Amino acid sequence: MPLKLSEIKPGDVLVVACKRACFTRGAQLVAQAAGDGRLVVPCRYGKHFLDAHASDNGELTGFT
Repeated sequence: MPLKLSEIKPGDVLVVACKRACFTRGAQLVAQAAGDGRLVVPCRYGKHFLDAHASDNGELTGFT
């Protein structure tokens, strides 16, 4: 079942489902609240905003 951005909250653990330059497949990342209220996960180069990984219907791609 796809993850919905609207269902994720700070402290939830996301698992990377695909290899990317700054993530290792299978890595477990903890969602955190950014200063502006958006959700982020840490990466090798800093952080990724989860809304950048959401499709038009709010499903996250690349995470389980």
